[in-house]
Amino acid sequence: MRAVWYEQTGPAADVLTYGEMAAPVAGPGEVRIRLEASGVNPADVGRRGGSYRTMEYPRVIPNSDGAGFVDQVGDGVTRFKAGDRVWLFNGQRNGRAFGTAAEYIVLAEQLVTPLPDNLSFAQGATLGIPAMTAWCSLFADGPIVGKTVLVTGGAGAVGHYAVQLAKWGGAEVFGGNIATTLKLMALNSTIAVYATNGNRKPEVPMRELMEKCINLRTLVLFALPPALLAAAQADITKWLAAGPRIHNVAAQFALSDTAQAHLAVEKGDKLGTVIVDCAR
Repeated sequence: MRAVWYEQTGPAADVLTYGEMAAPVAGPGEVRIRLEASGVNPADVGRRGGSYRTMEYPRVIPNSDGAGFVDQVGDGVTRFKAGDRVWLFNGQRNGRAFGTAAEYIVLAEQLVTPLPDNLSFAQGATLGIPAMTAWCSLFADGPIVGKTVLVTGGAGAVGHYAVQLAKWGGAEVFGGNIATTLKLMALNSTIAVYATNGNRKPEVPMRELMEKCINLRTLVLFALPPALLAAAQADITKWLAAGPRIHNVAAQFALSDTAQAHLAVEKGDKLGTVIVDCAR
């Protein structure tokens, strides 16, 4: 199969290689997906650049989100059959070195979700980690009907989905930084933190949090419990079926231009998700 990989961290143009690799084979409980689109997240770029964490494997295929067709099912798989359109998340995570910047990926079936026919594969590849993180940030502590939700960074990929999911969940939505946020937080409310790119070691205003009994929920998708992730997938499926949604594709690049896709994310001025077209 055609794929993009790196064997050391560093600048995208220096370390990403485009070439041929053996296609993976679905094992028990797994499906193989013929990828049509790959979504590039900031964490994917950080892992490749070396700022996120050290290399965990001798060779890594980057990117963790994507969409395509199931083309092979392993023993014991009950939810999918060959030909099903799907989207996926956490491809290059949790012990998996090979992500979605390739023609094929093999994943456990619980990381795969049906893709509605009215969504393109590029739109499907914008779901993944952004939509899952948005749902978990909003609903991990229960329903939000009648509550007021402040979404900081609403133009980002996660915030973009958080605004839409919060409205679907029955909340009143605002779009805002910690000083402003604290002034707006109610007693016994919750702040969900899924990223801290601007400041890796922020000072936490603990006294202000304590005086309002604010719960600080930190989360990273690959460490959340399977039951919560399954609930997120089920709700996102219902949300997609309930009406037309906005899926921002910031830019699209050919698989051979994955380095350019990573650079587009690194620039930091994108609106939506940068997509790699795995079929060209």
